[in-house]
Amino acid sequence: MTKFELVLTILGALLLAGGLADLISWLTLIKKQNTSPVFALWWMILFVIMAGSFLIRCITVENSLKLYYAMLTVCVLTAIPASSGIVITDKGICTILFGFRRYTLPGSVEYKYIGKNLELHFKKQRRFFNLNIKNIKTVKLLADWYPKSGYVNPLISNNDQN
Repeated sequence: MTKFELVLTILGALLLAGGLADLISWLTLIKKQNTSPVFALWWMILFVIMAGSFLIRCITVENSLKLYYAMLTVCVLTAIPASSGIVITDKGICTILFGFRRYTLPGSVEYKYIGKNLELHFKKQRRFFNLNIKNIKTVKLLADWYPKSGYVNPLISNNDQN
């Protein structure tokens, strides 16, 4: 194994460790009582395509890089939940990166349902989620955000709230 291949393998191992930390943190978070994960289908598809391309590369590459591409394949597969979704909690939106949880408070998040999608505005970005958005738990958590925190959802007009 050359130095370059060794460096790639070490980087792959670090990415795999980060992906596993994300997956463990994700699974422990969604087991809590007041949480509901929502997902973006197009991100899931993108990560499955990436994992497939790494797997094909793992099969077709020379022997010295097989371990690297195998680790990348597992890394991408373990990162799918944390990368393609968020967890809605009573504290706000939770995102996970390298095992660390970051919460965006309900007062800085605006949401509305647009057809079959949930549109969230947070951190100056607009994201769409379309899996698990009609779950009773998800709807209840979103409905409870603003009254409990003393905020009004700016995407809903005063006429819609009555």
